[in-house]
Amino acid sequence: MKNPKVSVIIPTYNREKFLERAINSVLSQSLKDYEIIIIDDASTDNTSNIVKSEYPKLKLITLKQNKGAAVARNEGIKKAKGKYIAFLDSDDIWHKNHLKILVKELEKNPDAILSYCDYVEIKENKKTIYHKEPINKKDLKYSMLFGTFITSLSLVVISKDKLIKAGLFNESLRISEDAELYLRLLNHGKFIHIKEILTTKYSQHDNLIHNYKLYTKEKSKEIDIVLSKKENKKYKHLKNKLKAHHLLTLAEYKIMKEKDIYAVSYLIISSLKHSIYRTTAELSKLILNGFNQLLKKIKIK
Repeated sequence: MKNPKVSVIIPTYNREKFLERAINSVLSQSLKDYEIIIIDDASTDNTSNIVKSEYPKLKLITLKQNKGAAVARNEGIKKAKGKYIAFLDSDDIWHKNHLKILVKELEKNPDAILSYCDYVEIKENKKTIYHKEPINKKDLKYSMLFGTFITSLSLVVISKDKLIKAGLFNESLRISEDAELYLRLLNHGKFIHIKEILTTKYSQHDNLIHNYKLYTKEKSKEIDIVLSKKENKKYKHLKNKLKAHHLLTLAEYKIMKEKDIYAVSYLIISSLKHSIYRTTAELSKLILNGFNQLLKKIKIK
């Protein structure tokens, strides 16, 4: 039997409310030459039973213990038969031509190993369109180190051969395992950005980024792993700057989006352990913004 052109890998954990929506968006694709592999990362809800009863023809891998997204995706890759790998988070959906357009661009460009698109995010019934460019188009590794310009794996299609050659996902990482993989993939070929909205992402409140202490630990670990590679030697001098940058960027997010003063204080102090690479004025402004938000929350009787 002929192998499919694309293997669609959907890792899931306790997403019974959203999984069918994600699966149906794949089944509605204009490109039909694919297989769907669902990896249930030891869900405690009815996820596996829904797949078995509603989608009996799909491949289902059920893990006995919750291992995290990196392990779940790797299990799917190992079972994949397609020439290309496409990932879809179980609470996101693809637009009808997602696979058709991203695969077509890879086939048109033999030097390319990964294609990705723009997306719309829905959070609290508000839609936001995301189009993110690398900060340095001539040096994508540098850009990726300072913040991934591919903000979700639901946006990408990757050459399976190159993905295997790069070494799959690092299973020791719980955060930024995608960015760490992209940095390795850049050693093997080009990335193509399709400036078209082909995915809808639904923001959930249990995202690991909200656990700022875990984020601090995991981001530092990811940077250490990346900069320990010989091929990234020229970026090694950026280690402290990178660690401080990511902590302060999350601190800004916590101020603007969540008004979490305690998290902001923790992140700012943690960043100072690495490097004050921003100017004193910038840090002062960040701290003052945090205190201003705190004062708004305090009611003086």
